[in-house]
Amino acid sequence: MRTITNLNGEWLFFEGAAGVTAPAIPQDAETVTVPHVWNKDCPKERGCRYYARTLAYEKSPEAPCAFLEFDAVAMVARVWVNGQFAGEHRGGYQRFRFDVSTMLQDGDNEIIVMADNTRYSDVSPLSGDFTIFGGIYRSVRLVSVPADHFDLLNYGTNGLRVDTVVADDGSGEAALSAVVCLAEPEAELHFALIDAEGGVAAEKSVGLHVADEEEGSTTLEVYEDLTLAEPHLWNGKKDPYLYTVRAELLVKGVVKDAVSLTCGFRTIVMTPDQGLFLNGEHLILNGVAKHQDFEGAGNAPTEEQLDEDLRLILEIGANTVRLSHYQHPDSFYDRCDRAGLLVWAEIPMLSMPADNRPVIDNAREQLTELILQQCHHPAIYCWGVQNEVVMLGETPEMGDNIRELNDLAHELDPNRLTTCANEHTTELDSPMNEITDMQAYNLYFGWYYGEMKDYTADLTKFHELHPTVPFGISEYGVDCSTWFHSATPKRKDYSEDYQALFHETVYPQFRALPFMWGSYIWNMFDFSSANRDEGGVVGKNCKGLVTYDRKTRKDSFYYYKSWWSEEPFVYLAARRFAKRDGETTDIKVYSNASKINLFVNGAPAGTLEGAHCFIFKDVPLEMGENRIEATACVEVNGVAKSLRDVMTIERVAEAEESYIFVDPNPDFNVRNWFDPDTKDDDMFPADVFSVMDGPGVLLENPEAAAILRQYLSKDFIEHPFVSAMKTTPLIQMINRMSSMFKEEDIKEMNEKLSKIKK
Repeated sequence: MRTITNLNGEWLFFEGAAGVTAPAIPQDAETVTVPHVWNKDCPKERGCRYYARTLAYEKSPEAPCAFLEFDAVAMVARVWVNGQFAGEHRGGYQRFRFDVSTMLQDGDNEIIVMADNTRYSDVSPLSGDFTIFGGIYRSVRLVSVPADHFDLLNYGTNGLRVDTVVADDGSGEAALSAVVCLAEPEAELHFALIDAEGGVAAEKSVGLHVADEEEGSTTLEVYEDLTLAEPHLWNGKKDPYLYTVRAELLVKGVVKDAVSLTCGFRTIVMTPDQGLFLNGEHLILNGVAKHQDFEGAGNAPTEEQLDEDLRLILEIGANTVRLSHYQHPDSFYDRCDRAGLLVWAEIPMLSMPADNRPVIDNAREQLTELILQQCHHPAIYCWGVQNEVVMLGETPEMGDNIRELNDLAHELDPNRLTTCANEHTTELDSPMNEITDMQAYNLYFGWYYGEMKDYTADLTKFHELHPTVPFGISEYGVDCSTWFHSATPKRKDYSEDYQALFHETVYPQFRALPFMWGSYIWNMFDFSSANRDEGGVVGKNCKGLVTYDRKTRKDSFYYYKSWWSEEPFVYLAARRFAKRDGETTDIKVYSNASKINLFVNGAPAGTLEGAHCFIFKDVPLEMGENRIEATACVEVNGVAKSLRDVMTIERVAEAEESYIFVDPNPDFNVRNWFDPDTKDDDMFPADVFSVMDGPGVLLENPEAAAILRQYLSKDFIEHPFVSAMKTTPLIQMINRMSSMFKEEDIKEMNEKLSKIKK
């Protein structure tokens, strides 16, 4: 049988240039603990790093074949064992293995791993609004198996695949495929489908035979089906019932190797007029998106931190999660299976420069790894093949490439939906909206452009143009910090109150459109984004409903809980807006109760009936501290239950200055002067260049490129996310990082650009 040796723990760590031969380990190499993220405290840094350790090994006659297994290494990995090259993997989020059977010797063995997160032009993601962390950031193991074993070199899988289908008559079929490596001429495969109670629901054995003319180890792929007349369905959060498929490889009646996968039986149907049906029951997708990183851990969260993420997602009441923008840890897909959360899983295809065939080939490889490694999860209902690629400009070639990825996903997994996330610069009538089985947009009306009210018209227009395409929202949200507050919140004040107002205004628009399958909030948690400098926060995207450390649920968290959660609650919002000037104030309450009572300093202050958000207007405050209490009474299983929440507000004589975001460059007014929604033809004539052109367009003109290099840093101009962007105005990129620029420089640069005729 196989043995697994955990290789986490102490490794030597050092810097070096990327090479094709094993480097010498320097005397001053640092000792670190793997899993390890080397740039979590300096997220902008990218480069090549090395890890090394000694492995004590003794070859076993019963398990002579040895494989090094890496759950993920960012972003390009090369591995050497005793100076011999074991292999290379290009992609930072998938499991991979190398056969080191002939490289290991009895005794001590030297293992060296290159972990290079330098930007490669042929490895996705080429860019993105998240930090590219570096290191061996998931677990490492040595897997030793007999000569007869399940194939460990099949795209990082364990050699077993399970696909489940529920027929129209209600019967279930588990389609099994096993890839085995045989040294013996005769063997047997035994499959068992085990229910959640531990009983064998179905089983089957099949004999294997290697042709006489074949010598040495032979790889065989075996297909079999196990059928259940009435499978217990995996039914989301209501009943996330799981089966386990166990496969055993026997030689002469002795089990040589065994592997297993969990699975579930369910049906998913997506319609363009009503959305998703799970096992025939309509289900509005109430979703959040998340990245894998966690404050202090980078992209190497502990299992306890992953548990915390799941607890918060379940607390808010979501029934689906978008695991963006890459393959997440195996154990989080397992958690979603057990919790009944539907999963949008995707690859990091975020930008697609023209004439870059190698990056498409790499995307194909990453998509294959994602699907083959994770397709047994009943939680996963769709495969995402691209995110915002049109931001770099739309071309016919781009559509062809996405169709290729879409076709590959269908070829690998005919039973699941494909999807993608376009964004605002993708025209509503674009052919990019007709490729995948279901379609979504990342839209930020009311934050980067437009007004909060614009969602309804835009989404309705999409449905009119594409009446046969299932449609929803894959991202929407605004940045906020929990220390900024306002009684009159407005866009770009970064207040917790504007984030709350945004979601209160936008989400009901989605729920009022019956054709939408649902939406995913961007984001469940604040996350690291090395290139960001916005709202007084450097290196972080603060659109989360929960802070990066997971310690603070922002007000908007409770707004969605009032829509989605069945747990009765009352929550007094704006509690961190603790100091307020003025004789009166509005008190906001979120609750899934239908009637709220308000008390101020022990005295009744009013009762409101409604749903989700209750606003008590012009509530009088006394100078000094005021005790605010909200109560409700609900019925739970026929029993009355009282709910209450309490907070303290201090009435002060003058507005609290610390609540107001102060731009570090107070005279920098580009946000208003260069707002694309108020574009002035006199200021930006169409026949000359300006900051309203995409940086990719400007850089194609030698005169304009020279002007850009005069005013903008090399790192900014040469960043692939900036330099390849042709349809998004340069000024939008500058707006996102306004503290890096001076207004007079940008105006002067624009004046020079405007003298160049197109």
